[in-house]
Amino acid sequence: ANLAVQEGRLTIANSDLAEAQGQLDEKQRELDLVQAKFDGAVSHKQMLLDDAEACRRKMSNATALIEGLAGEKTRWTEAGLRFSDQIRRLVGDSLMCTGFLSYSGPF
Repeated sequence: ANLAVQEGRLTIANSDLAEAQGQLDEKQRELDLVQAKFDGAVSHKQMLLDDAEACRRKMSNATALIEGLAGEKTRWTEAGLRFSDQIRRLVGDSLMCTGFLSYSGPF
């Protein structure tokens, strides 16, 4: 009689165990799905952080280039003014050079 009672309890316990194992398996599948989403979100975040860092480096390089070219603008403006002055004096310089060559030709 005691054996039959214990076997009945064992059957009920095994049934409860199977039900609990089924719930555990279901929750494990849900956890796996959520973990996969989490891993995807973390990798997406890392990709965005890497892109932001690359953009930051490019902005820094661009700023350095622009600052370097700002000095060139001043130099080119001054050179342009000098060229303008040289062009204005070109005819007179050519005339003086021609006169000098004519004078020093026989010597």
